Amino acid sequence: MSDSSNQRRNEPGANPGGPVSGLRGAVSLRGARRWLEFEGCRLAWTERVRASVEPSPEQTVVCLHDLNAGSREFAPLIEHSQAGYRLVMLDWPGHGYSEDWPGGDRGVADGQAEALSMATLVRMVDAVMDAVDAVEAVEAVDSVDLVDLVASESTGRRATSRRVTVAGSGFGAGVAVAYAAAHPERVLGLVLNQPAGLLPAARPVGGVNGLFRRLKLGRGRGLTPAVRQALRCAVAARECGGIAQTLYRALCDSQEVLRWAAGTVECPMLIALSRESKRYPMEQSLSLLEQMLAGAPQHRLTVFTGGSNPIWDEPKRFAIALASHVQSQLPLEIHHHGWILAGVDWPARGVNLWRCVHTECGAERILPTGADANSVAESTA
Repeated sequence: MSDSSNQRRNEPGANPGGPVSGLRGAVSLRGARRWLEFEGCRLAWTERVRASVEPSPEQTVVCLHDLNAGSREFAPLIEHSQAGYRLVMLDWPGHGYSEDWPGGDRGVADGQAEALSMATLVRMVDAVMDAVDAVEAVEAVDSVDLVDLVASESTGRRATSRRVTVAGSGFGAGVAVAYAAAHPERVLGLVLNQPAGLLPAARPVGGVNGLFRRLKLGRGRGLTPAVRQALRCAVAARECGGIAQTLYRALCDSQEVLRWAAGTVECPMLIALSRESKRYPMEQSLSLLEQMLAGAPQHRLTVFTGGSNPIWDEPKRFAIALASHVQSQLPLEIHHHGWILAGVDWPARGVNLWRCVHTECGAERILPTGADANSVAESTA
């Protein structure tokens, strides 16, 4: 394929598989995107890299969105993620700028195309992982002396850093669990936002009428960023609805397997819940998850304020939780500090003690009360 052809494919708004209206495009990240051929379907994926002054390699987080959403669901992470992170965001088939699944929804129903089963989705994510590895390998050869590259491979550091964290939301969280169970060697950890499949599989968000009814019940909150994102998804459901129902059936068919898989996944999971969610009631969710994950101390649950989506309700706190989860799993020599509050009014009144989340790192910071170590530059400490 020529360079000019590649450039056209990566232009904002370009879609080599056919036109995409503003409804579907609205839930996809804007800007240059990459393309992946998977079993007859052209998939769109986008990456954002937060450059780091540190010599350690970027840590990759592969993001899998919910039904009727798109890669834009993870936009808040781009703004709030720590330096040294590579965020990779995929649009599922029929969502955002990805093509419809071959044969369309009707073809799947009529048996004219392979159904989008959970096994197919796991293969799809694995293909994305391979594509990301290929991009990183090219960048490494372009930017690192060959002798240094061979030396780093021999120490095992580069191979270790290529294990990725998979962050999934709703439906995407269910696929993330299935992928981690099938490919434990490629997954460093999981971040699961309101995980459908482990929780009762909530139906895809419907049209705008139902959303407006919910907004009336919560009047006074205004059009917050979380509400605006929910509106985008509700409007885009007009186009994503058919394929979303197909994917929803795949999730329902594999729900028992997913709950079994969650008990076998050894990599640490961070599960995020929304305190006021109507789709995933918190008390019911906590009851199910605590029972399911009993005996697995490496997994953690955390609750966010709001009733929409923790990624949008509390974007900064979500990004910090994700970064802390990633850093705590990395080998000591390539981790970045992630901070947790370890002591209030200590060692003196009016200051707090912060410690790095990594269990093998003894780094500490003492900051004035009200300061967040994850937001304050090291030089100011």
